[in-house]
Amino acid sequence: MKRCIMNKLKKIIIIALLILLTVGPIQYLVLADSRADLTITTDVLEMYPGNNFTVSITFTSKSEDISIVEASIEYDADIIEYQFGGNAIGLSAGTGGIADNIPAGTKTITYEIRFKALKAGEARIELYETQLIGQNSGSVIGEPVGDIMVKVSKPNTEPGGDIEEPKETPPSTEQPRDIWLESTLDGDLIYISSDLSDVTLPLGFVVENMTYQDEEIQVARDGDKDLTLFYIRKRGFTSFYIYDEHGLIYPYAELNVKANYIILDTQERLSNSMETDLLLGDKIVKAWVSDIYGEDFYIVYAMNPRGSKGFYLYDSIEGSLQRLITEYDNTIKIDEEN
Repeated sequence: MKRCIMNKLKKIIIIALLILLTVGPIQYLVLADSRADLTITTDVLEMYPGNNFTVSITFTSKSEDISIVEASIEYDADIIEYQFGGNAIGLSAGTGGIADNIPAGTKTITYEIRFKALKAGEARIELYETQLIGQNSGSVIGEPVGDIMVKVSKPNTEPGGDIEEPKETPPSTEQPRDIWLESTLDGDLIYISSDLSDVTLPLGFVVENMTYQDEEIQVARDGDKDLTLFYIRKRGFTSFYIYDEHGLIYPYAELNVKANYIILDTQERLSNSMETDLLLGDKIVKAWVSDIYGEDFYIVYAMNPRGSKGFYLYDSIEGSLQRLITEYDNTIKIDEEN
């Protein structure tokens, strides 16, 4: 009797453990997806064979900047045909995906894919197996999935007559085209967004109104840094660009240097420099100074995160390191050992 009760208890425990193991990953995926959004829109919802249309895919991180975007895409290749979508897009015969490395400072990125309607029917465009990697953590910050349906209508025919020409593609109310101001940049056609209400801004920026080319538009503004950003779509990619006081427009890019270097000792000596002590935190390490760089700069011997060793120029004001290639430097050289 006791043995029977014990066997039943063991079965109950095993079943409980299996339930916990099954539920655990589902809860984790939900939490991961809660930190990232996916929006799929199209400039038209209904069209005719021969019409072209654009599908916009927008990933938004609710936490840290996005470093890598990966996603699989499926679409009904017998109804719609892939035309183009930029270097990060690879589609053929109904399948493919997105693979992109994102510069620092990006929480929202949009990919635009151009399709052509082939024949009447409903076509699904689906994103699955997506992964957004964080810029700082290097881990998955979201796996959002989604899809959109587009309808290709059959052209009307007159009795005994020819097929009518495809009608003008009706505009969609999901993504009004009048929010984009057409302009040029470096010889390329660009579109400047006049509405930033649904765009995630870089940290420290707020939405302000300004007049550009006689049009009222919304821009991202950081008054403390005196920076103005336009949200621009160029060659199928949408991101922020700096608009400076001279009227120049160029990409907004942040350089985040976060790496651990280990300061080492070395028996090598440097010419045109003098050995000294450098205080880093509460540690005194060996360094060199040179009139070539100035009093705020020190030369140190260090190991980078990959294990490579060499000389670096340390900026004591900025707290940054710059690798010195002494073999090719005509001013700072490694003295030969006697």
